[in-house]
Amino acid sequence: MELRHLRYFVAVAEELNFSRAAQRLHIAQPALSNQVKALENELGVQLLERTRRIVRLTEAGKTLLADARPLLADAQMVELHARGAQKGETGTIHIGYVLTAANARLATIINAFRQSHPGVKPDLAQLPTGAQITGLKNRQLDVGFVRPPVNVPELEMEVIGEEKMVLAMASSDPLAKKKRLTWRDLDGKTVLSVHPSIANYYYESFFALCRQHKVKFSMGPYSQDIHSNLWFVSTGYGVTPIAESAREFASSNLAFRDLPADVPPIKTLLAWRKDNASPILANFLRTVRSVASIHRNKA
Repeated sequence: MELRHLRYFVAVAEELNFSRAAQRLHIAQPALSNQVKALENELGVQLLERTRRIVRLTEAGKTLLADARPLLADAQMVELHARGAQKGETGTIHIGYVLTAANARLATIINAFRQSHPGVKPDLAQLPTGAQITGLKNRQLDVGFVRPPVNVPELEMEVIGEEKMVLAMASSDPLAKKKRLTWRDLDGKTVLSVHPSIANYYYESFFALCRQHKVKFSMGPYSQDIHSNLWFVSTGYGVTPIAESAREFASSNLAFRDLPADVPPIKTLLAWRKDNASPILANFLRTVRSVASIHRNKA
């Protein structure tokens, strides 16, 4: 049984007139009659009672009509989904992001993409850069918002944002009274950080500058995530370098102060597999670039 035959039958059953049904379907009336007759022969039942004046459904015709309508609706939905998938308008995109990239810009990107592609579901996972790289390589993620350095031949990289590195401290810390810090202000401080296997980007460049400026500090215990690290900082245990966007999710008993001007900005990279030809990914990348461009123009 072909869906085409069911569509012809439903049109005749709803119109109860071959001429009107043929006009609706944009085919010739004799061809329509032949197709409906072929369906009856295939099923071995009479679907329509025909006279010169009326067309009436048989009991078999009523039953087939009730069954055919949802079947045709499902078939149409399947067709729309297939066409939408080809255009990147339906499906799911799996997105990874580091915690400090969960800022207003990322929210704008996700909202813009959802509005322009309502048929695509963004599946978001907060993961450190290393875990995102693994997810991208294993095709568990489509795209990631990561921190450099990332040297993976299979991945494409694009810088989509920069922000200041600042120093986080307890609001009771004497350094919180200063507007901008000098390297000498960090002498004698305990510096806390997330374990290098999880997050290393902030800390390597920060520690390199400390060594360059001969800052004498002590290392505190490692944390397993940024939230834990900031909680330790809030207790007054020590200080930590972090992206400025951390202000957006930090507690009230934390303070953030600008570091000396020679501290380089923290970059956010967009990463995806070079061989990922998904049209959904292509649409998402266009959205990210559009939003990033707007933010750059505002800046």
